Formats: sequence, C-alpha cells, structure tokens
Amino acid sequence: MNSNELERIWKKEIINKTIATPHQQNPKGFVLGGQPGAGKSALIQKVKEQLQGNVVVINADDLLKGKKRV
Repeated sequence: MNSNELERIWKKEIINKTIATPHQQNPKGFVLGGQPGAGKSALIQKVKEQLQGNVVVINADDLLKGKKRV
C-alpha cells in the first residue's frame, strides 16, 4: 500500500467518521482484536448500546478489502 492510498484511507475513512461523531467531554478509545468467530462484532454492538451509538468503528478488514496481504 503506497502513501497515497494510506492518505486516502486516513481522510475518507478515519477523519470523516470522527468528524461526524458528536463531541464528547471525555472520549474513550478501545482496540479490539481476535480470531474469526471470537465475538468481536457482538462486543462492538454491546459497546454501541452502552455508549448510545456515539461510536466510531474503524475496522481494518474493511479498510483493506481488495488489498493484497503479505
């Protein structure tokens, strides 16, 4: 992945999602990883419920769709 592609992903996927989310006094960040089928998607849904949908989800699999993996 070249620097232009990284810049596009940063601007389109990360900055735009962050700007679209309401400001929070004390924002929180979570990094979630695990094997397929471990329950990551279910946990993300629970976090969204707890935070009343005020969540920015950045999914590396979605960002890298169609990209060659090494």
